[in-house]
Amino acid sequence: MTTIHSLYFLAGLMGWQHGYRFVLTERGPFSSKLAHDLARGRAPRPPRSIARQLRVLVARLCQDDNGCGKQLIVAAMLAAYTRLYPPPKDPVAYYLQRHPGVNPNLVKRIAAILSSLGIIQGGERVITPNK
Repeated sequence: MTTIHSLYFLAGLMGWQHGYRFVLTERGPFSSKLAHDLARGRAPRPPRSIARQLRVLVARLCQDDNGCGKQLIVAAMLAAYTRLYPPPKDPVAYYLQRHPGVNPNLVKRIAAILSSLGIIQGGERVITPNK
């Protein structure tokens, strides 16, 4: 179930205005309304453009098909961590601190994929003053 919530959360970050609100739990993003809609078989399908983006994301995350659901949850949590206030300076380090025992290389690879797809910012943040 957490994998589905993670997909909907990521789809929302890709621009789909599905109307679900998520809270971040230790297991990943969760929406009680989405859980209710899924239980009743009424969860909406994403538009084609978002579905294409999700397929690209899943293909890149799940190349080896080993723990694909776990990788989607890590991706959603990394994306959620970058939206905390104030955001952590290093979302990968923050993730690893909160989830000890997870392979750091896996988390770094997922962060790089999210960054390359524009879901999270990669590299250093440059702030230029207004003139």
